[in-house]
Amino acid sequence: MELELMKSFVYVISGDHGRQKIGSSDDPVQRIRSLQTGSPFPLKFEFVGEVENGAGGQVEVAAQYSLNTHKAAGGDEWFVVPPDVAIAAVIAAGHRLGFRVRPVDPDGVAANSYAIGMPTWHKVVTAILAVPFLVAAAWLIYSFDQGQIGGVAAAGGVAVLVGLFKLARMAVIQIGNGFIAVDRAMHPES
Repeated sequence: MELELMKSFVYVISGDHGRQKIGSSDDPVQRIRSLQTGSPFPLKFEFVGEVENGAGGQVEVAAQYSLNTHKAAGGDEWFVVPPDVAIAAVIAAGHRLGFRVRPVDPDGVAANSYAIGMPTWHKVVTAILAVPFLVAAAWLIYSFDQGQIGGVAAAGGVAVLVGLFKLARMAVIQIGNGFIAVDRAMHPES
């Protein structure tokens, strides 16, 4: 079975409060549902774009950076701009970074946006990478339980391990996606 690159989406969500949220997700429909749960204002998609090569997060950050002076108070991803300005920032960010942002119908995005073969290798990578991090976390907890280190040190150590694990997982998946993209470029018809 051929592995496919993970689908990645970047979106602009607006609310009745007049603000725009620029974000990315592999499942934008689920993301707006979770945002709506915590919002007193009705939210709706203004734009959803599929970003090639799983680069939705990169496009999101670049678009947010370009609108940095328009950040809403209390929110890193909410901006006080009209929807078309936020959409233009997203598309321009993709263009600057060299990624095509293809507009898609939010209702047409599958609930699980991964290609069939992708979750399996992501799960394998996650499981393999988790082992040394889990061992280190268990050691920290054991050391705390034995009184060898304080609670703050143990909690801080576990937090650092979780952050490092997430970075390592993301890096390995991006490298894997890169290899898949190179293989596709070399064998376009296979």
